[in-house]
Amino acid sequence: RDLGEDSNQPSTETFELVQLHVMAVEMGPTEITYDGTVVATLSGKGETIIIDHYGQFKKLESDKDVQVTLVTGDRDSREIRVFSLLPVSKWGSEYFDPVSSDSKTDATIWIHRVAGNGTKWLTHESLANTLSFPYGDGSPAEGAGGYLTSANSATGTRVSLSDDEAFLALSIMDQPTNALVANITLGATYDWGHPLLPVDMLTSRAVVGWGRGCEQNLCGDGNGERSAVFVTPVEDADIYVDYDGDGTYEESHTVV
Repeated sequence: RDLGEDSNQPSTETFELVQLHVMAVEMGPTEITYDGTVVATLSGKGETIIIDHYGQFKKLESDKDVQVTLVTGDRDSREIRVFSLLPVSKWGSEYFDPVSSDSKTDATIWIHRVAGNGTKWLTHESLANTLSFPYGDGSPAEGAGGYLTSANSATGTRVSLSDDEAFLALSIMDQPTNALVANITLGATYDWGHPLLPVDMLTSRAVVGWGRGCEQNLCGDGNGERSAVFVTPVEDADIYVDYDGDGTYEESHTVV
């Protein structure tokens, strides 16, 4: 509800483009309702609709299960972010973000709540500090300015709401300039994001379906395209990495 093209930040154009890509996943017709109006009836499994210019405080509903992908970005460049969205029934009251800010990009966490539940306390914890502050419920009267929380620390970040209220969380990395550094356009290279998973959906094992590696083997200087996996354990852990999937790990890390 809280994120739309009307919540765009002119300095970064993070949400100049906001679209919902909706796909039917069941046989038979699926009715799609946007902001109280039926906008499409998908004829069957696999049919899609794109809702462009998605607006803040709008609501998408369907009479059958659908897959929804949120696409945001700058319409004038290739800076784009893609998020698979969880249905409200799968939202959680606690999330961990494994990515933090660094010298090239600012990491932020966007919180999405169901309107009408009033102000709650948002707790933001990392190894650097713990912050708690009142957080609005996403109703239009609250405005859009209060939904950005910083993850500026060299650690993972835990976010939660008081009264165990469920919410949706997205992690967005943004480089506020398009400066050219070492032949890399910062805004186009370091603007990305990912959806966060509720704690009860976390697991002790993950499989990377597509690990491309580094473009032209330029891994060390940070300037080549690369595939990276960010991991934040929720407690002390030994982390094992099996690069070739043969059941024997080639690398391990102890995190305490």
